[in-house]
Amino acid sequence: KPHLEVADIALATVNFASCFQSAFETAGLDFFVSVPKEAIFTHIDIKMWEKILSNLLLNALKYTLSGSVSLALSLTTRGPHDGDGIDLVIADTGIGIPQDEHENIFKPFYRVESGFGLSIEGTGIGLAFVLELVKLLDGTITLSSVVGHGSSFTVHVPLHHVTVGTKIPVSTKEGVAEFSHPPSILSSPDFHPRRAQLYIDHIMHTTRPEAYPSNDRMEMQSSSPDVQGAREEVHQHSLAVRHSRIMLVDDNSDMLAYIQSILGRNPLWRVTTARNGLEAIQLAARDPPDLVISDVMMPIMDGFQMIQSLRDNILTRDIPITLLSA
Repeated sequence: KPHLEVADIALATVNFASCFQSAFETAGLDFFVSVPKEAIFTHIDIKMWEKILSNLLLNALKYTLSGSVSLALSLTTRGPHDGDGIDLVIADTGIGIPQDEHENIFKPFYRVESGFGLSIEGTGIGLAFVLELVKLLDGTITLSSVVGHGSSFTVHVPLHHVTVGTKIPVSTKEGVAEFSHPPSILSSPDFHPRRAQLYIDHIMHTTRPEAYPSNDRMEMQSSSPDVQGAREEVHQHSLAVRHSRIMLVDDNSDMLAYIQSILGRNPLWRVTTARNGLEAIQLAARDPPDLVISDVMMPIMDGFQMIQSLRDNILTRDIPITLLSA
């Protein structure tokens, strides 16, 4: 159920979108944002709105190899009985989605195989999640896409008790100040940049790791030589005492990289990966891990078949196994 609060949806949108600017620049993509100059105060669930923005922008970031991504927000009036509403359009010049897949793309866990060697996979719930959020806000979402030319998602959400102003009041330590639009991305009390950054970091580390180093790597690059030497000494020591070996098994590259990034934060864990059950049992036979974390549904050999094979081998039968599945 939405938690409605009075907020400026134009300001909230431009603030949240600003978090993505550096990510698009790092990916070599142009990012254009267009919102009304006036403040648009209405009753809206800001957290739901941010999640809609996050999933649609990250979807565009993942599957746009070159060109641009644009976000446009506009106040609309559909008719005398419909009242005011907001239209959000996020368009990209990405790989596109085949016409015959448009009805399926919002289904949970559905994956589309593109003609460009990319699998539109993720966790398979992003767009389905967006659809459910939009419905909770009594809105609609539509898709327009051409393979090889890009996609455009349009979200329409009805608004209630709308007030449109020419200036944007923003709370400050000194009281209330007036800013011309757009203000600083940190000036809105409804703005939660950390939520956006968590999503962005995950996608960029997964899809473009060479262009988007981890925070640890960036910190080390900016440190002094003495600090770098100390950190290297600690790193070499941790390598010497590392003993716990964890194998991750999943055919979903996003999920594999995400879990690996979490486990990799502990220097005492050595993490290896496999893309299916057959690859996992072959690796385990050569170098038995201390723990296996595996998906269930995988090609070639699924998680249950993998478990049976590991249990049938005297070298791997005692390995603890944890299954993760939607």
